[in-house]
Amino acid sequence: MAAEDAELEAMWDDFAADYDAIQSESRVGIVADVTAYLAEQHLLQNQVVLDVAGGTGRYAIPFAQVAKQVILSDISAAMLKLAAQHGRALTNITYVHQPWSALQQRTAPQADLVFAAMFPALQPTELAALTRLSRHAVVIVRAVAHTDTVMDSLVKTLDVPQNYDPSADQTLMDQYRAELTRLGQPFTTKQFQYTLHEQVTRTEIRAEVLPDLSFQRQEQLPAVLDTLFGGQTERDDEQTYTYELLKWLV
Repeated sequence: MAAEDAELEAMWDDFAADYDAIQSESRVGIVADVTAYLAEQHLLQNQVVLDVAGGTGRYAIPFAQVAKQVILSDISAAMLKLAAQHGRALTNITYVHQPWSALQQRTAPQADLVFAAMFPALQPTELAALTRLSRHAVVIVRAVAHTDTVMDSLVKTLDVPQNYDPSADQTLMDQYRAELTRLGQPFTTKQFQYTLHEQVTRTEIRAEVLPDLSFQRQEQLPAVLDTLFGGQTERDDEQTYTYELLKWLV
């Protein structure tokens, strides 16, 4: 394994348990909806599915309940160990410990459907390599937008720095579509959107944004929170999550 891959594996191994907990706590129904959509498109039934960078099996396990066989490939041994624990009742999942760089070297199809969700290392120029792995179809799923009524209001009012969110990147999906167009590869897209509500407290929000504010903005924060919370200690926070599914046939 190349040094770069070894570093990536170590990073994901360290993050595996936390990543798995975050996934299990998610209230967004994207996995069930994508599984149902792929089944409606007849891309799972009696098919062999390769889940590239499948992590702890968030998609692979529900896919295996419909598909003929699922191959879960990931660079992290710790991720695969957790996936195997989650999928221990299923006999049609194969767990393969390998980096994406190794998969890219394959010249023959590995599955009927090649699937990649929230795969951070997949570059637009690598879509041809992803396509080579498939006998029938390729599907990519990514979060492309995230709104938060409370934080978005603070960002606008106080110029709170917006950190890059790799889990919501419309630009990358735009680049994927541009690359497929360049390759002359027809594709279709589908969006899934979810709205969630939770109660947030003034204290929580203050603690979250305060370190990122200048001294002047810190002085303005109490008045802004007074307006935002209407004199209350907590309020409803509405968050929306938008995902895009990109599909093409081989």
